[in-house]
Amino acid sequence: MNIILDPYVLAVPDRVERAEAYLETLNTWLRAVGEEGSAHHLWLSQQALYAMFDAHCYPSWDALMQLEERMPPDKAYNVCTLFRACQAQLTTPPLLDDLIHNQRLFYETEQVMVLPAVIAARLPEGVAQALRDTLVLAAIGHEAHAHTVFEELAFGTAPDDFEERVLNLAFDAQDIETQQTRTVEQAWEMLFSPEELVQADDLPSIWQDTPAAMRCVYKAIFAANSTPPTCPTVVSHPDSHQHIMTFGVNRQEALLFKVFRKLALALTGAIPRNTQYHHTLHHNGQSVQRGGISAWRLWVQDSSPGWRVHYWLYPDNSVEFAGFVKHNDYSIAEPLRTFPPSPPK
Repeated sequence: MNIILDPYVLAVPDRVERAEAYLETLNTWLRAVGEEGSAHHLWLSQQALYAMFDAHCYPSWDALMQLEERMPPDKAYNVCTLFRACQAQLTTPPLLDDLIHNQRLFYETEQVMVLPAVIAARLPEGVAQALRDTLVLAAIGHEAHAHTVFEELAFGTAPDDFEERVLNLAFDAQDIETQQTRTVEQAWEMLFSPEELVQADDLPSIWQDTPAAMRCVYKAIFAANSTPPTCPTVVSHPDSHQHIMTFGVNRQEALLFKVFRKLALALTGAIPRNTQYHHTLHHNGQSVQRGGISAWRLWVQDSSPGWRVHYWLYPDNSVEFAGFVKHNDYSIAEPLRTFPPSPPK
């Protein structure tokens, strides 16, 4: 998976109360993506690194040592080891800036809207502006199909008084050639911890055993939660297996993992219902229902073919995974059960 790393994870905090959490978070992220053979790649932006230098929060040796010296003696951290990991990632970091050129759009950085707002608000202003520019760059790269990295990006961060799992970006841009102004919007899934980056091959027969796959993904997402949310019972419709085979997705383990991860986040409320990313399925302007059973549609990705998940939600809160479809397909197989249940014959 390709991950834009939030500057908040890298920027040395000015409050000693946050020091231990910062050092642990930074070490966890760098260790997770720095291992040889890792399938996950961190991406940074040159402007964000420059902004951290200017704001005196770049994770240099001096900055990390000063932070360690301000920590209580019983909370000492091995900053030496962390610095070496940092420098291995930051000496020649992969930069998003190198993947796109000639963006040909003019925009005002101050007018770029990032939600949740705390993502930018908790950074020094110069670093916050660099983050907005980085996200604009990623949005433009995605829109222009500038590189495959832009098609499958997630946003790696550390939660801080927010629970949203989708990072939204919106800004007005003027095309330098045509002088026309339009609104550009983009959304990325947020990862709160590298522990959520389960390898696809850890999932047991993922396309054949939906309940087992859901349990595995759920455990990975909420491993660090002392009181994880309840995930409803999920069964799969036989047609969902046919979808996977028809589209050849059984050979795309990363996509399969993403599908089940999105479903787990949606069913635990991390991706709220009745939003543009997660809403009831409609046909001819009407919500699709079968008695007390409602059909739902979940956004998985924007890039072609724009996968969406369809599922049935029963009144007892159990879920039937009906499969996934392309963005322009609103069909769904009939539910396996009826509600109220049919009387025994």
